[in-house]
Amino acid sequence: MADLGAAGFAIAAAWYTLAVQGMTVASEPSFLASQTLQQRHTIYFNWFVSTLHQERLYTGVAIGAFLCLMATAIFVRNRLSRGALASVGVQAIGAGVACGWSGTWRCLEATGPSA
Repeated sequence: MADLGAAGFAIAAAWYTLAVQGMTVASEPSFLASQTLQQRHTIYFNWFVSTLHQERLYTGVAIGAFLCLMATAIFVRNRLSRGALASVGVQAIGAGVACGWSGTWRCLEATGPSA
């Protein structure tokens, strides 16, 4: 389970790096001096919307990896000891997963359903 979580983080990080470098999505558009602000906004937001599917993908993979690591942390805590520090650590990981998931959910709601 820990290996799966670590691999998930590595995949999400690599995918993010490829997206930022413009290898898995189109590069950010450049504008001509003759274009109006309206045209620039239209071009930019059309490009931006095309990147959201990629963001959903690598964010989802990272959240899945975090869940694997959370399950591993709970298993290790139960296996080794039930000390106060271990308990606080597992609760902190659970709170981090909940915060990350709720932030991603709000992002998905804001961008609407995928086509």
